[in-house]
Amino acid sequence: MRRWFSDHALPDLIFVPTVLVHHLLGWTSLLKGPLRHVKTRVLLFFPNTPIRLNPADGTPAWNPAPTAKLFRLLIRSLRSEVAEGRVILGAETFSMRDALTQLTGVPFTYFPHPVIAPGNAAAQVKAMQETIVMGSLGSARQEKGSNILATAVMEFCCRCPDSPVRFELQCVEGRSEDWGRLGKQSKVRLFPNYFGEGEYARQLRATQVFLLPYRRSSYDLRVSRMVIEAMTIGTPVVVTRGTTLAQQADEFGAAVTCNDGDPESLFDAICQAEATYRDLRARAAKHLTTARRHFSVDNFRERLPFATDALPTQ
Repeated sequence: MRRWFSDHALPDLIFVPTVLVHHLLGWTSLLKGPLRHVKTRVLLFFPNTPIRLNPADGTPAWNPAPTAKLFRLLIRSLRSEVAEGRVILGAETFSMRDALTQLTGVPFTYFPHPVIAPGNAAAQVKAMQETIVMGSLGSARQEKGSNILATAVMEFCCRCPDSPVRFELQCVEGRSEDWGRLGKQSKVRLFPNYFGEGEYARQLRATQVFLLPYRRSSYDLRVSRMVIEAMTIGTPVVVTRGTTLAQQADEFGAAVTCNDGDPESLFDAICQAEATYRDLRARAAKHLTTARRHFSVDNFRERLPFATDALPTQ
Protein backbone atom coordinates (compact mmCIF):
# COMPACT_ATOMS: atom_id res chain seq x y z
CA MET A 1 0.00 0.00 0.00
CA ARG A 2 2.87 2.40 0.75
CA ARG A 3 4.23 1.84 -2.76
CA TRP A 4 0.77 2.31 -4.30
CA PHE A 5 0.26 5.66 -2.59
CA SER A 6 3.67 6.83 -3.73
CA ASP A 7 2.85 5.98 -7.37
CA HIS A 8 -0.76 7.23 -7.63
CA ALA A 9 -2.62 10.50 -7.17
CA LEU A 10 -4.39 10.57 -3.82
CA PRO A 11 -8.22 10.39 -3.90
CA ASP A 12 -10.38 12.72 -1.82
CA LEU A 13 -12.11 9.79 -0.16
CA ILE A 14 -11.56 6.07 0.25
CA PHE A 15 -14.83 4.25 0.87
CA VAL A 16 -14.45 0.86 2.56
CA PRO A 17 -17.76 -1.09 2.66
CA THR A 18 -18.52 -4.09 4.86
CA VAL A 19 -15.71 -3.65 7.38
CA LEU A 20 -15.22 -6.63 9.70
CA VAL A 21 -12.78 -6.79 12.59
CA HIS A 22 -9.89 -8.25 10.56
CA HIS A 23 -10.39 -5.54 7.94
CA LEU A 24 -10.39 -2.96 10.71
CA LEU A 25 -7.04 -4.26 11.96
CA GLY A 26 -5.50 -3.74 8.53
CA TRP A 27 -7.00 -0.30 8.00
CA THR A 28 -5.91 0.85 11.43
CA SER A 29 -2.35 -0.10 10.52
CA LEU A 30 -2.63 1.84 7.26
CA LEU A 31 -4.11 4.88 8.95
CA LYS A 32 -1.35 4.90 11.54
CA GLY A 33 1.27 4.31 8.81
CA PRO A 34 1.13 5.14 5.06
CA LEU A 35 -2.04 7.27 5.37
CA ARG A 36 -0.92 9.19 8.44
CA HIS A 37 0.21 12.35 6.64
CA VAL A 38 -2.18 12.53 3.69
CA LYS A 39 -5.37 14.53 3.26
CA THR A 40 -7.38 11.61 1.93
CA ARG A 41 -10.37 10.78 4.10
CA VAL A 42 -11.30 7.19 4.83
CA LEU A 43 -14.89 6.11 5.39
CA LEU A 44 -15.08 2.76 7.19
CA PHE A 45 -18.61 1.38 6.84
CA PHE A 46 -19.89 -1.20 9.36
CA PRO A 47 -23.08 -3.10 8.40
CA ASN A 48 -22.52 -5.54 11.26
CA THR A 49 -20.61 -5.23 14.52
CA PRO A 50 -20.00 -7.36 17.66
CA ILE A 51 -22.68 -5.67 19.76
CA ARG A 52 -26.32 -6.31 20.57
CA LEU A 53 -29.14 -4.87 22.65
CA ASN A 54 -30.03 -6.37 26.02
CA PRO A 55 -33.53 -7.89 25.63
CA ALA A 56 -34.56 -6.71 29.10
CA ASP A 57 -33.92 -2.98 28.83
CA GLY A 58 -32.67 -2.33 25.29
CA THR A 59 -29.26 -1.06 26.34
CA PRO A 60 -26.31 -1.88 24.04
CA ALA A 61 -23.67 -4.37 25.14
CA TRP A 62 -20.62 -6.06 23.66
CA ASN A 63 -20.76 -9.66 22.53
CA PRO A 64 -18.60 -11.94 24.71
CA ALA A 65 -16.37 -13.03 21.81
CA PRO A 66 -12.67 -12.03 21.96
CA THR A 67 -13.04 -10.25 18.62
CA ALA A 68 -15.37 -7.77 20.31
CA LYS A 69 -12.54 -6.67 22.62
CA LEU A 70 -10.22 -6.25 19.63
CA PHE A 71 -12.90 -4.27 17.77
CA ARG A 72 -13.36 -1.92 20.74
CA LEU A 73 -9.60 -1.43 21.12
CA LEU A 74 -9.12 -0.64 17.43
CA ILE A 75 -12.03 1.82 17.26
CA ARG A 76 -10.81 3.67 20.34
CA SER A 77 -7.32 3.84 18.88
CA LEU A 78 -8.80 5.85 15.98
CA ARG A 79 -10.28 8.50 18.26
CA SER A 80 -7.84 11.24 17.17
CA GLU A 81 -8.21 10.41 13.45
CA VAL A 82 -12.00 10.66 13.76
CA ALA A 83 -11.74 13.94 15.69
CA GLU A 84 -9.48 15.37 12.96
CA GLY A 85 -11.96 14.34 10.25
CA ARG A 86 -9.49 11.99 8.57
CA VAL A 87 -11.60 8.95 9.40
CA ILE A 88 -15.39 8.61 9.28
CA LEU A 89 -16.99 5.61 10.98
CA GLY A 90 -20.25 4.74 9.24
CA ALA A 91 -23.26 2.65 10.29
CA GLU A 92 -26.39 1.90 8.25
CA THR A 93 -28.99 2.17 11.03
CA PHE A 94 -29.63 4.90 13.58
CA SER A 95 -29.71 2.34 16.39
CA MET A 96 -26.35 0.87 15.34
CA ARG A 97 -24.85 4.36 15.17
CA ASP A 98 -26.08 5.28 18.64
CA ALA A 99 -25.04 1.97 20.20
CA LEU A 100 -21.54 2.09 18.75
CA THR A 101 -21.04 5.71 19.75
CA GLN A 102 -22.15 4.95 23.30
CA LEU A 103 -20.02 1.82 23.75
CA THR A 104 -16.82 3.07 22.12
CA GLY A 105 -16.95 6.75 23.02
CA VAL A 106 -16.06 7.52 19.40
CA PRO A 107 -18.70 9.14 17.15
CA PHE A 108 -20.22 7.10 14.33
CA THR A 109 -22.17 8.57 11.39
CA TYR A 110 -25.40 7.25 9.89
CA PHE A 111 -25.52 6.45 6.18
CA PRO A 112 -28.73 5.01 4.67
CA HIS A 113 -28.56 1.68 2.86
CA PRO A 114 -29.01 2.68 -0.81
CA VAL A 115 -31.28 0.73 -3.14
CA ILE A 116 -32.58 1.33 -6.65
CA ALA A 117 -36.32 0.78 -6.45
CA PRO A 118 -38.09 -1.00 -9.31
CA GLY A 119 -41.06 0.70 -10.96
CA ASN A 120 -44.25 1.04 -8.93
CA ALA A 121 -46.60 -0.28 -11.61
CA ALA A 122 -47.26 -3.25 -9.36
CA ALA A 123 -49.21 -1.01 -6.97
CA GLN A 124 -51.90 -0.56 -9.62
CA VAL A 125 -52.10 -4.31 -10.21
CA LYS A 126 -52.35 -5.02 -6.50
CA ALA A 127 -55.36 -2.75 -6.14
CA MET A 128 -57.33 -4.84 -8.64
CA GLN A 129 -56.45 -8.29 -7.32
CA GLU A 130 -58.70 -10.18 -4.94
CA THR A 131 -55.95 -12.54 -3.83
CA ILE A 132 -53.44 -11.16 -1.34
CA VAL A 133 -49.99 -12.58 -2.03
CA MET A 134 -47.82 -12.73 1.07
CA GLY A 135 -44.26 -13.90 0.81
CA SER A 136 -40.61 -13.85 1.72
CA LEU A 137 -37.52 -13.83 -0.47
CA GLY A 138 -33.96 -14.96 0.11
CA SER A 139 -32.39 -17.77 2.11
CA ALA A 140 -34.57 -19.43 4.75
CA ARG A 141 -32.01 -19.13 7.54
CA GLN A 142 -32.67 -19.55 11.25
CA GLU A 143 -31.68 -15.95 12.00
CA LYS A 144 -34.46 -14.88 9.64
CA GLY A 145 -37.00 -16.88 11.63
CA SER A 146 -37.50 -19.44 8.85
CA ASN A 147 -38.86 -22.10 11.21
CA ILE A 148 -41.21 -19.56 12.78
CA LEU A 149 -42.47 -18.55 9.34
CA ALA A 150 -43.02 -22.12 8.18
CA THR A 151 -44.97 -23.02 11.31
CA ALA A 152 -47.16 -19.90 11.19
CA VAL A 153 -47.98 -20.30 7.49
CA MET A 154 -48.92 -23.94 8.03
CA GLU A 155 -51.23 -22.90 10.86
CA PHE A 156 -52.83 -20.28 8.64
CA CYS A 157 -53.42 -22.82 5.87
CA CYS A 158 -55.10 -25.21 8.32
CA ARG A 159 -57.16 -22.67 10.26
CA CYS A 160 -58.11 -20.23 7.49
CA PRO A 161 -58.87 -22.40 4.42
CA ASP A 162 -61.30 -19.86 2.94
CA SER A 163 -58.95 -16.87 3.17
CA PRO A 164 -57.93 -15.14 -0.09
CA VAL A 165 -54.33 -15.01 1.18
CA ARG A 166 -51.79 -17.00 -0.82
CA PHE A 167 -48.14 -17.53 0.10
CA GLU A 168 -45.14 -17.41 -2.23
CA LEU A 169 -42.00 -18.26 -0.27
CA GLN A 170 -38.41 -18.67 -1.33
CA CYS A 171 -37.08 -21.52 0.79
CA VAL A 172 -33.43 -21.84 -0.24
CA GLU A 173 -31.64 -23.56 2.67
CA GLY A 174 -34.99 -24.27 4.35
CA ARG A 175 -34.75 -27.95 5.29
CA SER A 176 -37.13 -28.39 8.20
CA GLU A 177 -40.07 -30.79 8.10
CA ASP A 178 -42.41 -27.80 8.15
CA TRP A 179 -41.14 -26.63 4.76
CA GLY A 180 -41.73 -30.07 3.31
CA ARG A 181 -45.32 -30.05 4.56
CA LEU A 182 -45.87 -26.53 3.23
CA GLY A 183 -45.06 -27.63 -0.30
CA LYS A 184 -48.20 -29.79 -0.28
CA GLN A 185 -50.55 -26.93 0.62
CA SER A 186 -52.71 -25.43 -2.13
CA LYS A 187 -52.25 -21.95 -0.70
CA VAL A 188 -48.45 -22.15 -0.87
CA ARG A 189 -45.98 -21.82 -3.70
CA LEU A 190 -42.35 -22.55 -2.80
CA PHE A 191 -39.24 -21.41 -4.64
CA PRO A 192 -36.53 -23.89 -3.58
CA ASN A 193 -33.76 -22.34 -5.70
CA TYR A 194 -32.14 -18.96 -6.19
CA PHE A 195 -33.80 -16.73 -8.79
CA GLY A 196 -32.37 -16.22 -12.24
CA GLU A 197 -31.82 -12.86 -13.90
CA GLY A 198 -34.85 -10.60 -13.51
CA GLU A 199 -36.87 -13.11 -11.48
CA TYR A 200 -36.16 -11.49 -8.12
CA ALA A 201 -37.42 -8.08 -9.28
CA ARG A 202 -40.58 -9.64 -10.72
CA GLN A 203 -41.31 -11.53 -7.51
CA LEU A 204 -40.58 -8.42 -5.47
CA ARG A 205 -43.27 -6.52 -7.39
CA ALA A 206 -45.72 -9.44 -7.28
CA THR A 207 -45.65 -9.77 -3.48
CA GLN A 208 -48.25 -7.68 -1.64
CA VAL A 209 -47.16 -8.25 1.97
CA PHE A 210 -43.70 -9.37 3.02
CA LEU A 211 -43.43 -11.76 5.97
CA LEU A 212 -40.11 -11.16 7.74
CA PRO A 213 -40.10 -12.53 11.30
CA TYR A 214 -36.36 -11.97 11.68
CA ARG A 215 -34.91 -12.79 15.10
CA ARG A 216 -34.00 -10.01 17.50
CA SER A 217 -30.75 -11.74 18.41
CA SER A 218 -29.49 -11.02 14.89
CA TYR A 219 -31.54 -8.00 13.76
CA ASP A 220 -31.94 -5.80 16.80
CA LEU A 221 -29.41 -3.43 15.21
CA ARG A 222 -28.90 -4.70 11.65
CA VAL A 223 -30.66 -3.55 8.53
CA SER A 224 -32.68 -5.73 6.17
CA ARG A 225 -32.44 -4.86 2.49
CA MET A 226 -35.71 -6.74 1.99
CA VAL A 227 -37.59 -4.27 4.21
CA ILE A 228 -35.99 -1.30 2.47
CA GLU A 229 -36.90 -2.64 -0.96
CA ALA A 230 -40.45 -3.22 0.22
CA MET A 231 -40.76 0.36 1.47
CA THR A 232 -39.43 1.80 -1.79
CA ILE A 233 -42.23 0.08 -3.76
CA GLY A 234 -44.98 0.79 -1.24
CA THR A 235 -45.41 -2.77 0.03
CA PRO A 236 -46.44 -3.44 3.67
CA VAL A 237 -44.39 -5.80 5.84
CA VAL A 238 -44.86 -8.07 8.83
CA VAL A 239 -41.75 -7.77 11.03
CA THR A 240 -40.54 -8.64 14.50
CA ARG A 241 -41.20 -6.13 17.23
CA GLY A 242 -38.01 -4.60 18.69
CA THR A 243 -35.88 -4.92 15.55
CA THR A 244 -34.44 -2.23 13.31
CA LEU A 245 -36.79 -3.58 10.65
CA ALA A 246 -39.77 -2.48 12.74
CA GLN A 247 -38.23 0.93 13.42
CA GLN A 248 -37.59 1.62 9.75
CA ALA A 249 -40.98 0.35 8.63
CA ASP A 250 -42.70 2.56 11.19
CA GLU A 251 -40.94 5.65 9.83
CA PHE A 252 -40.78 4.92 6.11
CA GLY A 253 -43.51 2.39 5.35
CA ALA A 254 -46.31 0.35 6.90
CA ALA A 255 -45.96 -2.68 9.16
CA VAL A 256 -47.69 -5.17 11.39
CA THR A 257 -45.41 -6.46 14.16
CA CYS A 258 -45.15 -9.84 15.85
CA ASN A 259 -43.31 -11.16 18.89
CA ASP A 260 -39.82 -12.57 18.52
CA GLY A 261 -39.70 -16.32 17.92
CA ASP A 262 -43.47 -16.77 18.37
CA PRO A 263 -45.34 -18.62 15.57
CA GLU A 264 -48.75 -17.90 17.12
CA SER A 265 -47.98 -14.19 17.25
CA LEU A 266 -46.88 -14.31 13.60
CA PHE A 267 -50.12 -16.13 12.74
CA ASP A 268 -52.07 -13.30 14.40
CA ALA A 269 -50.01 -10.73 12.50
CA ILE A 270 -50.79 -12.43 9.19
CA CYS A 271 -54.49 -12.31 10.06
CA GLN A 272 -54.18 -8.63 10.97
CA ALA A 273 -52.36 -7.87 7.73
CA GLU A 274 -55.15 -9.52 5.79
CA ALA A 275 -57.89 -7.67 7.68
CA THR A 276 -56.20 -4.25 7.34
CA TYR A 277 -54.51 -4.73 3.98
CA ARG A 278 -56.11 -1.74 2.24
CA ASP A 279 -55.16 0.58 5.12
CA LEU A 280 -51.63 -0.82 5.21
CA ARG A 281 -51.22 -0.31 1.48
CA ALA A 282 -52.49 3.27 1.77
CA ARG A 283 -50.02 4.00 4.58
CA ALA A 284 -47.16 2.48 2.63
CA ALA A 285 -48.08 4.56 -0.43
CA LYS A 286 -48.14 7.70 1.71
CA HIS A 287 -44.50 7.13 2.73
CA LEU A 288 -43.34 5.92 -0.69
CA THR A 289 -41.72 9.16 -1.88
CA THR A 290 -39.96 9.72 1.43
CA ALA A 291 -38.66 6.13 1.50
CA ARG A 292 -37.35 6.31 -2.05
CA ARG A 293 -35.58 9.57 -1.35
CA HIS A 294 -34.06 8.50 1.96
CA PHE A 295 -32.73 5.16 0.68
CA SER A 296 -31.62 6.47 -2.69
CA VAL A 297 -28.11 6.35 -4.10
CA ASP A 298 -28.25 10.15 -4.44
CA ASN A 299 -28.96 10.61 -0.73
CA PHE A 300 -26.10 8.27 0.15
CA ARG A 301 -23.71 10.19 -2.10
CA GLU A 302 -24.82 13.54 -0.69
CA ARG A 303 -23.84 12.36 2.79
CA LEU A 304 -20.35 11.31 1.72
CA PRO A 305 -17.68 13.76 2.97
CA PHE A 306 -15.90 14.43 -0.31
CA ALA A 307 -14.63 17.86 0.65
CA THR A 308 -11.21 17.97 2.30
CA ASP A 309 -11.18 21.68 3.14
CA ALA A 310 -11.67 21.03 6.85
CA LEU A 311 -8.63 18.80 7.13
CA PRO A 312 -5.60 20.34 8.82
CA THR A 313 -2.60 21.17 6.68
CA GLN A 314 0.17 18.63 7.18
